Amino acid sequence: MAFAFFRKRPMPLSPEAWESVKVFHAENRTIALVKHGKVLTSATNRRHYPGISETDWMAVQVFELFEDVREKAGAQDLDALGAGHRHILLMATLAANGTQEEFDSALSADRLGMAAHMRGLRDGWAWARSMPPPRALPGESPAAMLARFNRGLTLDKAYTRGREALISGRFTDNDTQLFLLPYAVQRVRALGAQSPCIWRNAPAFEDLHMPERDAVDLMYRTLCISDDVLDLMDEMLDEPPNGDVVMERIKMFHNAAMQLALTDSVTAELPTGFPGSVHDMTLTAFDTGFRLLDEAMVYYAARNGT
Repeated sequence: MAFAFFRKRPMPLSPEAWESVKVFHAENRTIALVKHGKVLTSATNRRHYPGISETDWMAVQVFELFEDVREKAGAQDLDALGAGHRHILLMATLAANGTQEEFDSALSADRLGMAAHMRGLRDGWAWARSMPPPRALPGESPAAMLARFNRGLTLDKAYTRGREALISGRFTDNDTQLFLLPYAVQRVRALGAQSPCIWRNAPAFEDLHMPERDAVDLMYRTLCISDDVLDLMDEMLDEPPNGDVVMERIKMFHNAAMQLALTDSVTAELPTGFPGSVHDMTLTAFDTGFRLLDEAMVYYAARNGT
């Protein structure tokens, strides 16, 4: 960030105002460096930390702004900053915590052309505070969150609960991803029979044939495996006839289901046709679930001689 020369010497901050800036900086520093057990930066891959709130990510951004100002000013700490740079930090503090009148007053005294940036910060804080809490718990990985949403049921109860959500339309709330099990079965059946895919007509658990039941069990295990998905994949490694393919499909479905679990809701219209290429990195849980079920049915039919 480049700073222009002052057009007018800024007024020094009152001790109370400067203390509020330092308290705000300390709070943001704790969030960025301590709170989440990892140093967070604007370059951190947020997908790996779904339990971090939008307001905490804003705190990380502002902490970096404070550090950028300090470093470019050549100051060892905030107290060594001059009046101009202190005013930048005051504007950033009021962007987060000040009244509109306080914020506007600080911007009117801006001598470094930072007003537009600070208005963006204030809008960012307002947006972050309007966001719902993260679906993940603090420190929880996406895989652990996925497992928490879905595990704890027998296979027949998990399938039945997912089928009920599919039929009623409650699956759009996305409180679990169990609807993916009967949905995949119905989609595979319809495409195999070249008939319309009416996914609300998904068969009951007792009407599944054995390869379908075994494949659904593998899908459910994938939803519930948490961070140990490699162990599940290893079970399929080098197993005939297509264990290597099933192994890849497990990983693809697990990744896509994690991303689905991070969203608040699901579209009411689910795909009904053939999914895209398996090399398509944008495949959803709907498509990767289809691919996993389809390959797993081949695998279990061969193993069971059916």
